This record gives sequence, structure tokens and C-alpha cells, in this order.
Amino acid sequence: MLSKFKDSVVVVMTLDTQGKVIAWGSGVLLPSGRIATNCQVVKGGASYRVGCGAQIAGATIFAEDGEKDICLLEVGDIGGKPAQIGKSETLKAGGPVYAVGAKMVIELSVSD
Repeated sequence: MLSKFKDSVVVVMTLDTQGKVIAWGSGVLLPSGRIATNCQVVKGGASYRVGCGAQIAGATIFAEDGEKDICLLEVGDIGGKPAQIGKSETLKAGGPVYAVGAKMVIELSVSD
């Protein structure tokens, strides 16, 4: 199951003005090439870096929705495979839901 999503999950690092990492979290590579992450991950940052495998690139905030805690980051080509986006109308109550993230920065995790 994890193999289906592992190339779409990225690590998002938030840096202060001195370039020190002050927060990190996970994000997902979208078909647009942008990264979706939680706004709480990038809150208070002076700059951002996104990592996918051995590739690391700088990123900027493209859009944010604080109410929904979703931020989009603009990033150059970092490789990876964009997540396949489904249609919400095909979802049914009681269906399986999975969360995929980057635990401990380098280790992917899945929960259901």
C-alpha cells in the first residue's frame, strides 16, 4: 500500500532568518507540481525547503487557507510522482481512509 504513495510524499522544512530549521512536516506533490501541506508546518518561516528522496529545493508559499489549514508551496522540479487526485463524489461514508506522512523526516508512515 505504501508503495502506491511513497513517491508523492515530501518533507517540508521551515527555516528562520538564519537558515536554521524551526519546523518540519510532510506534504504531497500535486499534479500541478505544487506541494500541499498544513499551514501550521510553514507558520512563522522566513524560507522553506522541500525534499523528495535525495532532491532538496527551495520553496515559496503560493496560496494559503488558514481556516482549512492547507497551504500550497511553489517549488522547482524535485522529482517524485504527483499524487493521483480522485473525485470526492465517489467517496462513501465508512470507506477506508489513509494518512501518509514523513515520520522523523526520513521515514514514511501510514495510518488508517
